[in-house]
Amino acid sequence: MSLDFYDRGRLPIAYTDDDEHLYAYCGRPLAYFHEGSVYSYPGRHLGCISDGVIRDNHGHIVLYTADSRGGCEKPYLLPTPQKGLQQMRYLKCRRRAKHEIPFRLSWWSKIPSQEFFS
Repeated sequence: MSLDFYDRGRLPIAYTDDDEHLYAYCGRPLAYFHEGSVYSYPGRHLGCISDGVIRDNHGHIVLYTADSRGGCEKPYLLPTPQKGLQQMRYLKCRRRAKHEIPFRLSWWSKIPSQEFFS
């Protein structure tokens, strides 16, 4: 199932076609999901995903889907761009320790969505 992820400014930032790998619309692999967490390919724990909302390691919202539940209001979303050819994914390195997020916050992360995956 294809899911599109939007940032605070209603811009489409990323998508997944297989519920495991997250891509930018240009086709660049950004991250992957594993057991409810979001990891960079070098293995850094970026945050978690739950109910269509990606949160940073402090529990703040970074991205959301059109059908996400809870966390943020979903204003009119901007149309998604055409998807580029998916580039070859990076090797998944050993995952680092997962951060436990004690609670979910309903406000936005201070980390810009473009920097979240860096």
